[in-house]
Amino acid sequence: MHLKTVKVLLFVLLALTLASLLIGCGVSKPSVGTVLWNVTWGNDACFESHATQPRATLIDNCSGGLVYYRAGGDENEVPNHLGDLTLWNLNVTGTDSHASNFAWWSDSETWWKIFPPIVVGTHGMNVKFPGKEQQQVTYEESTGMKVSPESLYEAQLRERLGYVPGWLNALK
Repeated sequence: MHLKTVKVLLFVLLALTLASLLIGCGVSKPSVGTVLWNVTWGNDACFESHATQPRATLIDNCSGGLVYYRAGGDENEVPNHLGDLTLWNLNVTGTDSHASNFAWWSDSETWWKIFPPIVVGTHGMNVKFPGKEQQQVTYEESTGMKVSPESLYEAQLRERLGYVPGWLNALK
């Protein structure tokens, strides 16, 4: 089994235990190319991005809180995430006072440093992201509503392989 496939499978299984915790599943250290697929975490949590420069993470068709400061990581190891973080069809089930102006990077913040992500199809609770002009997102589309395809990971597999593997369909 390919290493990325193992990571996806593990994150789907971990989702069963994360719904009641203040943390979600996520990435840490120099992880690259991780996919968090179809995961649910608690309303008062956030996906984890534990600093030490993870990059190129796809958070795909997941559901849970988008709560400031809950991404984790030591202030001496920020940024929490380098480039190419993509949130695709994230169903936001909880947030906090930052929801009206959810910034990913601020020079005045110590614990929250995420390079501007790609944000597509974020829906559920209302969250407003400062735009490209404030250099807070790399790309933003369809905030407030789901997009098609529902899963970018599945669509890419279908495009590359010609089908979605049976083991992945069985996990739905």
